[in-house]
Parts: sequence; structure tokens; C-alpha cells
Amino acid sequence: MPLSHPDALELKTPLLVTPATTWRDGLQAGCWVAVVVFLAALFGILTRPTDYLASLWPANALLVGILVRQPRLATPLGWFGAIVGYIAADTLTGGALFKTTMLTGANLMGVTTGYLLYMRVPKEHRRLRVPRSVLYLVLIGVASAAASGVGGAIVDPIFFHEGSFTAWTFWFMAELVSYVIILPVALSAPSWRQWRMFLRHLQGMSSTEQFVQECAPAAAFILCCVAGVLIGGPGAVMFPVAALLWCALTYSLFTTTLMTLIFSSWTLIAISERYLALSRGDLNLQPDMQSMRIGILLLALSPLIVAIISSARNELLRSVQYLASHDQLSGLLNRRAFNELAIKKLQLMTAGQDSFAVLMLDIDHFKKINDTWGHADGDQVLIAFARIASACLRRGDVFGRIGGEEFAMVLPNCSLDEARTIAEQIRQTYAATAIDIGGGRIVSSTVSIGGVVAHPPDDLESLLLVADRSLYKAKHLGRDRVQLEDAMS
Repeated sequence: MPLSHPDALELKTPLLVTPATTWRDGLQAGCWVAVVVFLAALFGILTRPTDYLASLWPANALLVGILVRQPRLATPLGWFGAIVGYIAADTLTGGALFKTTMLTGANLMGVTTGYLLYMRVPKEHRRLRVPRSVLYLVLIGVASAAASGVGGAIVDPIFFHEGSFTAWTFWFMAELVSYVIILPVALSAPSWRQWRMFLRHLQGMSSTEQFVQECAPAAAFILCCVAGVLIGGPGAVMFPVAALLWCALTYSLFTTTLMTLIFSSWTLIAISERYLALSRGDLNLQPDMQSMRIGILLLALSPLIVAIISSARNELLRSVQYLASHDQLSGLLNRRAFNELAIKKLQLMTAGQDSFAVLMLDIDHFKKINDTWGHADGDQVLIAFARIASACLRRGDVFGRIGGEEFAMVLPNCSLDEARTIAEQIRQTYAATAIDIGGGRIVSSTVSIGGVVAHPPDDLESLLLVADRSLYKAKHLGRDRVQLEDAMS
């Protein structure tokens, strides 16, 4: 697979940053934060029992997650946008301005605490990369919830006529549950690049059986949730646990945290609104809800821990597989992986389809480079060549380092003229590139390329031998040239 091509021009970024640009970016960040907080707060307000606080308040945990993932949003305008979002949501639903301002202050006490603490922990814990990240999640959640509780202990006695300790306890538990079930979703949310990879994965499902296997854990989770609602009783909240653990072992960390959030949110709201009956009698709202929050908190931690362990294991396996299949110096496929992928590419082509090309490439006089500059600097030349050649390839071409200064390529659906064009582009670009090996030292070098163009199916090894003979011929004719053969003629 081709490596990314470096930018040809050096961008003078500091010259592009003007006060107007900075102000505009800050304003956009503030508006974006305001919209997210407004929607999250509005959702929380709609879950409030009559004359009391929300059953689930996602705004605070979501805001912490956004600011931790995107620290550039934690500007004065970003924080001001958050305040606007809180106040707008409460005012829109009939809240008095003074009461809304006091509640916003209590919310921001927890958010500020969570943000400042999370920015002091290693990045791997901010992205939930290792099992110990759960400990940081819980401890920071406790500190943030306690800070919000202090604000609640001030606000609740004024507006809801609750005792300070009762108010602190309610705020603490409600906030802690929100941090444990919502913050992991924000911290593990994939980037746009990962979303695109996921969509390609869905498109690449080649069989109904594979699709069913992928969907089975999610289907089991949905069925267990439905069974809990239909059957009811104290054990109903535990029905989906096994399915959640299955999801944690099957899906990504983000997908698992999202499903845990859906289950936990639905459970808290359904119990609060009496959609989910856990007993034959009526629940005493506050004490029983506090107990339920503790239960949901502990339940949500189980799939989260399993998902993080599974994600760390999968990441380790991917690293091992990468090291086993790639050349550590150039980042290209090694000889074994190149042969396997090239054969697979050729097997996907059938007789009568477009032709394909096999190229062998060898850096000219590389031994002299090593003798003159040293092996470490010679390695820099190899890295530079791999980067330059990769940038000349198309998506789907296979490129590998098969030994020393020798490289090989398989170009599917490639005619003789197209192969010559690609090979010449590699040769000319590399010859025209002055390679900086540090210390003000510049190395210029050339490459010889031999190749063969054939129709599938053909034996890869025999074609590599033909390409190698063409490479030898190119070197014999003076190096720094392309020599191609047409096996179809």
C-alpha cells in the first residue's frame, strides 16, 4: 500500500494566523460548544421528574469529553458558549434566570474539575487505551461529581427545599453515573478517518454469514432489553449483562460504550418514568433511584473494562501482525507479506481481464553510498526512496522491500504504457530529489527498474524472475533506466 506523500511546499502557518482568523475560529468553537451543550442539556431537562432534577444529565460529562478530546475548544469563547448552552436550554423550558444561573454554576464546578484533572493524566488514559484507564475514569468522575455536589448542596436548599447533605448525595450519585456511562463514549469516539475505515469494513462484508455474525451480539442485546421490559421484576435490569459482555468482546470500544450508554440511559429514564416496573409497589423515588444509580454504575463498568482489555489485546495483535508483515526500516511490506498480498491480488483477477505489471527496482551503487556515508545514512536513503516511490503508485498497487536495496511492485490492471509511465515517474522523481541525510549533507542517487507485463493468471515467482532479468539488463545498459518486457507479445 503506498505511503502518504509528503507536502511538496513548506507551509508558513504562523504567517496565516491573524487576529481576525483567531477571533473567527474562537467564535466558531464557542458556537459549536454552545449547540452541543444546549442539545445535551435539553435532553436532560426532558427527563426531569416533576419539580425535581433530571434522571440523566448528559451535558456535563459530554462537555468534559469534548474539551479533553479537543483542547482547542477550551478557550474563553468555548467556555462562554457552554454557559450560553446551559442557560438557553433551561430558559427555553421555562426556567427562571436566577435559578438557571445558579444551576449552571454548579454544573460548571464539576466540568472544570473533570477537565483540569483529565488534562494532567497521560494521553493513553484520556483515550481509554489500557485497563488502568478505568481507574482514572472513576477517580476523576468521583472528584467531578463531588465538585458538582458542592454546588448542588448550595442550590437545592434554595429552590427544591432539600437538606444540603441530601442534595450533595443526589448530585454526587447522578453526576458520577453520568461520567461513567457518558464520558467513555466521548473519549473513545472515532475520528473521521476511523469512521471511513468502519464504513469500508461494512462495504467489504462478502457474505450473509459474516453479516449475521457481526450483528448477532447487538441483536441479543436488543432482545434482552425487550425481555426486561416485558417481564419486569427486580432482575430485569440484569437481563442484558451477558449480551453487553458479548458485545464488548466483539465490537470496538466505542461501540460497546455507546451500547452501554443506551442501556443505562434507558434503564434510568424508564425506572424514573415508571416504564420499567421493578416491583409490585411504587418506588420511593429518591432512595430507590440512588440505589439504582449505584447498580447501573457498577453494571456499566463491567462491559467497559472487558472492552478496554479486548481493545488493548486487539491493538497488541495488530502491532505484532504489522511487525511480522512489514519492513521496520521503510514501513513497506516485507518479502513474505509482499508475496502473499501480490498472489491474492492476482488471484482476484481472471484470464481476459486487464493486464498487470510486475516491477523490480534496485538503487544504483547503493554499496558505494553505504561505504561513503555509513549504513545509518544509507538507511535514510532507503527510507526516502520508499516514500518517493510510494507517492507515485495508485491505490491497490502492492509495494514491498524484498531485500537490501531491492524492491518489488505488482500493479494490477496496468498496461505496458501505464507501467512504463509509473516506472519512469519513480525513476525521474528519485533522480531529481536531493536527499538530506542531516548535518548539511546531501545525497543524490538513481534507480534502475526492470519489469514485465502479463495477463492473469500467471505464476508470481516466474514473473519476478523475468522482471529481475529485465532489471539486470537495465543495469547492464548503464543504470538509471527502465527496462520492461511484454509477456503478452
